[in-house]
Amino acid sequence: MKLYAFDGITEALDLVPLAARRALDLAGLKLSREGWSSLSHEARIELVELGAHERVDTRRVAAICERASPRPESLAVAPDPDPTTPSAEVVTVFAPLGAIATRWAALSTLDRYALAKVAQRPRPERVAAAWAEIVGA
Repeated sequence: MKLYAFDGITEALDLVPLAARRALDLAGLKLSREGWSSLSHEARIELVELGAHERVDTRRVAAICERASPRPESLAVAPDPDPTTPSAEVVTVFAPLGAIATRWAALSTLDRYALAKVAQRPRPERVAAAWAEIVGA
């Protein structure tokens, strides 16, 4: 199961980890905290594992989420970040730490997603921790 240390989520999965968020985004679903908590631990693990795959089985994600109470909210599908070029937002946020553009394509789909999510709400300590954990140098 892929959990990022910088995300601060433990194996208890009390909160939605980035891998599960990716699975939900690609399925066009949003689970409330209550909905997430209503799922069995095994179902939450499966959502994390599905979101860590290069290709996400969105039908399976939707089937798991149908068990949640309250039910998930339907949203527009949020695609993965471009696999070859980081967004301007990602480049800007991570620029003080190094050149992300030259490393972007070598990252996993989940790692690119995680960096893009961190860049959306860039808290300095989280940006630095994400860079250290994912990019490394």
